Amino acid sequence: MIDNYQKKTEKEHVEEIIKLSKLKKFDEVIKQSKFLLEIYPKNYVLYNLLAASLINNKNYKQAESYLKKAVKLDEKNIIVLSNLGHVSKLLKKYEIAENYYKKALLIKPDFLLPLRNLAHLKIEIKKYLEAINELEKKLIYHKKNYYVNYLLAKCYLHKGDFETSNYYFNQTLLLNPNYTKADYALSLQTKYEKNSSHLKNLKKKTKNNNLNEHQEMYLYYSLGKAYDDISEYDNSFENYKKGNDIKNKTLSYDISKEKNIFLNTKNKINLQLSKINFQEYSKKKIIFIVGMPRSGTTLAEQVLSSHKEVQTASELFFLTEAINNHVFNYNKDKKIFKFNEIDVKILNSIKNYYVNNVNKINKTENYIIDKDPLNFKWIGFIMKLFPNSLIVNCSRNPVAICWSNYKLLNNNDNLGYSYDLNNLAKFYNIYIDYMNLWFDLFSDKIYNLEYEKFTTNFNVELEKLLAFCNLEWDKKCLNFYKDKRFITTNPYAARQPIYKTSISSWKNYTSHLSDLINFLPRNK
Repeated sequence: MIDNYQKKTEKEHVEEIIKLSKLKKFDEVIKQSKFLLEIYPKNYVLYNLLAASLINNKNYKQAESYLKKAVKLDEKNIIVLSNLGHVSKLLKKYEIAENYYKKALLIKPDFLLPLRNLAHLKIEIKKYLEAINELEKKLIYHKKNYYVNYLLAKCYLHKGDFETSNYYFNQTLLLNPNYTKADYALSLQTKYEKNSSHLKNLKKKTKNNNLNEHQEMYLYYSLGKAYDDISEYDNSFENYKKGNDIKNKTLSYDISKEKNIFLNTKNKINLQLSKINFQEYSKKKIIFIVGMPRSGTTLAEQVLSSHKEVQTASELFFLTEAINNHVFNYNKDKKIFKFNEIDVKILNSIKNYYVNNVNKINKTENYIIDKDPLNFKWIGFIMKLFPNSLIVNCSRNPVAICWSNYKLLNNNDNLGYSYDLNNLAKFYNIYIDYMNLWFDLFSDKIYNLEYEKFTTNFNVELEKLLAFCNLEWDKKCLNFYKDKRFITTNPYAARQPIYKTSISSWKNYTSHLSDLINFLPRNK
């Protein structure tokens, strides 16, 4: 083997590894790069290629160690610095990641990769204003880069500055008409009429043979929204279905995983949790807003976070990440599902992971909100780890929930059930099973917030909600939509006063939803 390697030059070896990397043969890249680095220990390209493959295999710590070796060879190598920033971000070492990105940008101010990644980092930790500042400082170099314009549009959208947001979305499309993700973002904040110019543009794009399937997906969702606005419901459903079918195909979602998690939680994990005397619990005061996505969780978050004693950390995935890492083992290929027996060590690891990452975003001693709806699965863990916490479960008409999920494209793969109506109904019924279990066990710690009541009798229901959360009346909660804070999820709806138009909008699609409705027998 060594003789064969010696027949080629260092450059030829590296070119071979680059080819393997492009073919996504990551295991082979790792194997050969490690061998070649014994021969060429000062080749930073090999370190980069090796680290990139390790990242693709989700071996972030090992990738970080190789990149640190590479940066010792050349402390001003902007590629290595940028990649070190990337892997640090993946390891949630946010301050370290930011430093690496900024070092690369000091050396080469117009270097696009670390700028994009720095903006993504700021967005991930909900520091949208800082993302805007970083992007606008470098706009002189990247004014004609469609993606920089898109990132600025997204940040201004979360700020609630829709005029500036629309400007940058339109700039994105001028620079890259095929970037239909910007079309979709525009569609969500547009009230279409039959002669709307953007609707005409969307229709034209359906004849564009240069769009790939991913671009077509965003186009179909945009058309679904537009046709809904002009009451062409059959056309709307047809386009929503096309978009959902594309997304569903890319995910290969397996509903049996969720069934297994629930059964293990009900029959085994809860029993184990009940037997553990856990004294190292966190005293952090958290309001967990849970429920099916699109059940009113964003509305509940906006109302409560307008209170003077409450801050929101928005939609966090830390609890799910920690529990998946320490408790559940799922082999996607073989569809084999196992779980680790719960003990004090595992509970401490979950608690520490969650608290440490929350503190990177929000260190307040007052109530904070975690608005990840899917935390409804982990209420047993929440009660053990965060006994000072409160649970607000948002409920709504089940067909309205499922239809609202179906017509919204999410970037969160944890919501993979939402792109198929049968999976939606099955997942909804699993959610009901969870909540029945939790209300039996922890009824005094869970408040059920009914969306229909909350939107039709807001003042009365608000008083009840604040009382449950042990919060005094605060009139700012009535004007939650005027709050100038940056909003992470559903920024369009969150800037509006209470509205009731969406309560029964699903009825326009009844002829297309018979299978969904039939799958929800318990909730007719």
